[in-house]
Amino acid sequence: MNRSLQGNLIAIAAFAVWGLTPLFYGLLDGKNTFELLAHRIIWSVPIVFMFSYLMTIRFDFSQIWSDKRSLWYSFLAASTMCVSWYAFIYAVTHQQVLTASLGFFINPLITIALSIVLLKEKPTTGQALAIILSILGVGYLILTTGQLPILALLMGGFFALYGVLKKQIRYDAMTAVMVESVVLLPFALGFVIYEVATGTSVFINSTPMTQLYFVLTAPVTLVPVILFSLALRRTSLTAIGLIQYLEPSLQFILATWVFSEMLDVHKLITFSFIWLGLLCCLIKRPLLLVSPKMNQS
Repeated sequence: MNRSLQGNLIAIAAFAVWGLTPLFYGLLDGKNTFELLAHRIIWSVPIVFMFSYLMTIRFDFSQIWSDKRSLWYSFLAASTMCVSWYAFIYAVTHQQVLTASLGFFINPLITIALSIVLLKEKPTTGQALAIILSILGVGYLILTTGQLPILALLMGGFFALYGVLKKQIRYDAMTAVMVESVVLLPFALGFVIYEVATGTSVFINSTPMTQLYFVLTAPVTLVPVILFSLALRRTSLTAIGLIQYLEPSLQFILATWVFSEMLDVHKLITFSFIWLGLLCCLIKRPLLLVSPKMNQS
């Protein structure tokens, strides 16, 4: 098997796992989102070090500490990512998988918009049209339902902002993942300790099986990150840019076929605007933009 094909298959595996994560989070239906997020951060740290050991990667902590700029941006990126994580976890544990799908379909378009505004990049005609179509789609949903798709916008928007911040980090891929996990650890531990002390911890009062699910939130989200990191070394960004749409597509299928969420005409029209916008970018050139996930690895 040639290196490029191997990379494509690994990338497919990574995005397939990401796309199927609502099946796992369905086991934690209605649980405290903040506590789930905190446990995801806490258990990520030992898992990152375990993976680095298995991959014979050694971290140079003196070098990490000496690059204060990358350390600061790692903290900002991790904090930004937490907002997107929170929105995603809340959506998939509260029967809103369609919202999660919409958020990740919107994400590349918001990435383009941020690149234009913050990085002063000049958009192509297809990209400009895609942004207009996405605005029309979201605007239509607001006008017809009277509701702003806050969770989808938080997911897509903060994921895109995460990607912009990641561009400022000079650490290698695995080091960046480790630092982003460690810098949030004190906050996550503090929250969990507070929950336990006040007797409001869902984790402590749950069955052993549910507690195991809490712990598994870390590998469920980290394994595809590691797979993606491996894929990036073996295949092109163009291929990965196309493969990334496997994730929201799987979530869309799960929402409508497995979780039986209602896809009314207003949501379908909104999705159609977004899909048409993505098509405009893909026709112009096969790579839309590498998603923030690609920057995180």
